Amino acid sequence: MTPVQATLLVNSRCVLGEGLSWSVTRQAWLWTDIEKSCLWAYRPADGLTRQFQTPDRVGTFVLTESDRVILGLAKGLGEAALDLDGSDQLMVTMLVPVEADLSMTRINDGRTDRSGAFVFGMYNEAGDGARGSLYQYTRVHGLRRLDVGYVATANSICFSPDGATMFFTDTPTRRIRRCEYDSSRASVSRITTFVEFGSQPAGPDGSIIDADGGLWNAEWGSGFVRRYDTTGQVTDEVQLAAPHATCPGFGGPDLTDLCITSARTALSAEQAAVHPTAGGLFHVRIPGRKGIADTLFRD
Repeated sequence: MTPVQATLLVNSRCVLGEGLSWSVTRQAWLWTDIEKSCLWAYRPADGLTRQFQTPDRVGTFVLTESDRVILGLAKGLGEAALDLDGSDQLMVTMLVPVEADLSMTRINDGRTDRSGAFVFGMYNEAGDGARGSLYQYTRVHGLRRLDVGYVATANSICFSPDGATMFFTDTPTRRIRRCEYDSSRASVSRITTFVEFGSQPAGPDGSIIDADGGLWNAEWGSGFVRRYDTTGQVTDEVQLAAPHATCPGFGGPDLTDLCITSARTALSAEQAAVHPTAGGLFHVRIPGRKGIADTLFRD
């Protein structure tokens, strides 16, 4: 299989780019640089590129039905208005603390499910094993823990087109798992392995589901994004000029633009010199592949 080469779209040079999302109302790409505590925006129509400062690191975020943004800050969820032509400082109202009793964890990967609930997981910054959890947040029920066990680095949270299957990974385990998922009850069952990475050097990072139910996973350490069909077989490969691919996303007017965030963190000086565009936002189109718009958070 010959990989498709992605091209640089925005030379954002993120330390840790993540959480890519397409805003339909803004017709813009949004993503976070976790370590720089900022939210990036790029509007293809006029080339507008902005950075919005946040009060803490943002691991993930979701857009809402009221056209606001809910931020997964290090230790809690917050809400803010986001005007691409407005202030560089986001005024954030805190909603709920998360794992306040665990000083070593912070919010990492997340996404809305097909019903509009915010599902996210944690990262243990101490590096001493699985301490954090996965959660679902809604206006009605607040914060509810998902019973998938504890995780060290939650990633790859995404949902099948019908919303009945959730995918996720604890990256150090080197496997993407799937389970039956009930949004109304915040319950999971029948957890199985979907993709096993085995001894290959790369590990699973962010994932999305396309219109045909295929899972696109960004690989930390290889510079690849791979698509897996519903049986877990690789069907497509995308390569970018950055060793750490972090999160893919479909967007554009017809959801056929595939963009990918990347990171500069953990690169040696030699690697950074070889990959000067690492940390950028990359772009590719693959004939026949199309995404699904993320469900807006029900607020």
